[in-house]
Amino acid sequence: MKRILDILFMVIAVVIGIPIVLIVCIGYSIYLPFDIVRYHKMPYYTDLKNKYELFITIRDVVKIYNYIAREKLPIEYYKNADMEYFVKDGEVLLCGWSDMELEKDGDEYFFLLDAETDGRISVQEIRESDGALLKPEHQDLPIKIVMMYDDATDNGKLELARESLDFYCIQCK
Repeated sequence: MKRILDILFMVIAVVIGIPIVLIVCIGYSIYLPFDIVRYHKMPYYTDLKNKYELFITIRDVVKIYNYIAREKLPIEYYKNADMEYFVKDGEVLLCGWSDMELEKDGDEYFFLLDAETDGRISVQEIRESDGALLKPEHQDLPIKIVMMYDDATDNGKLELARESLDFYCIQCK
């Protein structure tokens, strides 16, 4: 009886799984050409000529670079090793942290890295760990974390970022 149930379960899993995999593959094959064409029209590609990577158009640094280029803001883009960052008015602006949970503990701000284990990293720890990844001329500059409005779905998180000097809030459209 157990063997029959195992076989029945496998048949049901295959019958349900194959259409789901096919739908995902078809959806991706339709999405990919449009995403590549959209990427090739972005200032990030036209200025830097970086190759297309999977889902590159939704990366924070690409959104921010495109916004800066369209608005002609006085913010400079830099890349050192794999670290992409911006410099504005003598401050380093780091991207990619704004989608994590943010909490305030005393005077310090923390990003929750893993909700299950309560793993968290402070803004100060980000400063210290990323210092080696910055160009030598930028390692001593103050660092701010870019908080994008469209990524801040939680108004409380956005308000915490606005009241802190550790964040640079920007609305990318």
